[in-house]
Amino acid sequence: MLNFDSCGASMGWYRINGNGPEAMLEMLRQAFNKRDRYPGISQEVIPYTDQFPFAICGVPGAWVHRECCSVGRVWHHRFDDDLRHICFEELALTCEIGADIMLQLAKAEEMPFDRQIAAEQKSKLQNQWIDLFGGW
Repeated sequence: MLNFDSCGASMGWYRINGNGPEAMLEMLRQAFNKRDRYPGISQEVIPYTDQFPFAICGVPGAWVHRECCSVGRVWHHRFDDDLRHICFEELALTCEIGADIMLQLAKAEEMPFDRQIAAEQKSKLQNQWIDLFGGW
């Protein structure tokens, strides 16, 4: 699962949060690096991302976003969160990076990484799932 969210900020840096194998995150890093973008990468469990429900079901994935301050995005969900703050060239570049990743996966004879989430990370995901949403 690959979720691009809030990637059009006119200034800032990319962050990738992944739940899955290191090889998956490395593939994402390389795709960004080829376009001269150097994202920070983490594997923490963040239950408020769109990838979280997929991770709970065992599907590896990543949440890609662009931050512009220490709390993420200054305008996030504010009344002034509008098109004035979007750099359409950066947003288009992000779409191209996503297309590069999908093309690489489509051309692969087999998945370039294991489609599993490590047991330790699964345990952390389950703890958050139960704590915040009551589990299944």
